[in-house]
Amino acid sequence: MDALSTFLLCLTVAALIYGLWMRLKPTVTVLIDEVEEAMEDGLTLDEVLDVAKDVAEAAEEIIEAVEDVKEEIDTLRGASTEELGKMLKADLIKHAEARGLDTSGLKADLVERLHAHLKA
Repeated sequence: MDALSTFLLCLTVAALIYGLWMRLKPTVTVLIDEVEEAMEDGLTLDEVLDVAKDVAEAAEEIIEAVEDVKEEIDTLRGASTEELGKMLKADLIKHAEARGLDTSGLKADLVERLHAHLKA
């Protein structure tokens, strides 16, 4: 890589970092203000850090739950009537309820209703 290419690459990376900082700066500023306020209320920096870790763990659990739901939805969307028919009726009812569909009838009725809804 020649000197000009290296310079342009560095300039591009610097621009990307600057853009990221500009987007994150308001969030970082708010976080700093909140930490300072918490410390003024008598919390130590270690206690603030513990709370932040708890929040991060809770956020990770939420992300995992959303990813599980997305995976389930994606799986259902691609399911054939035969695959839906292998599910328990109670699970079919749960999925129908979640989509505001009628939950009455035989298992075959639920399969058809869900399949039609998921293909729409």
